[in-house]
Amino acid sequence: MKIPENLKFMDSGTVVFNGPDSMEAAVDQVLTVLSAYGRAEAVPPCDVALDCSGRLRDAFITAHIEKSGQGWAVMFQEADAVKKSVKMFCMLIFALAIVPLVCAVRSGFAAPAAVLYVVCAMVYLYLVFFPSGACIRRMQKIENNFLLL
Repeated sequence: MKIPENLKFMDSGTVVFNGPDSMEAAVDQVLTVLSAYGRAEAVPPCDVALDCSGRLRDAFITAHIEKSGQGWAVMFQEADAVKKSVKMFCMLIFALAIVPLVCAVRSGFAAPAAVLYVVCAMVYLYLVFFPSGACIRRMQKIENNFLLL
């Protein structure tokens, strides 16, 4: 699994659960929980990465597992960003939307063209700056699954 380098990971919580004595069994347990939400792989020495990307967004969750008292602590980090190709497509549409605006100003129809340009700008800003609600709900479900262990 290759995680794009442009993604910025942020802490997403820590869950403590009681489990087996060995690190390998704990990693297997974390893999089992995470694999329900996408493609999960064990990454040495004791980390697990989950790829839950869609068509428009790159979304990854990493889990770092450590021994904690009688159980295990799983520290999550997640990254969610619009794919580079989608950003480039939106920028192209945004750039092309200025052509009708310039032509409309000359012919007197500036208001509809300006609305089109503002809508394109708002869609681009929404895609780039707002996180996916699905990613937030997915992380909450994963944390709840660990509380049941």
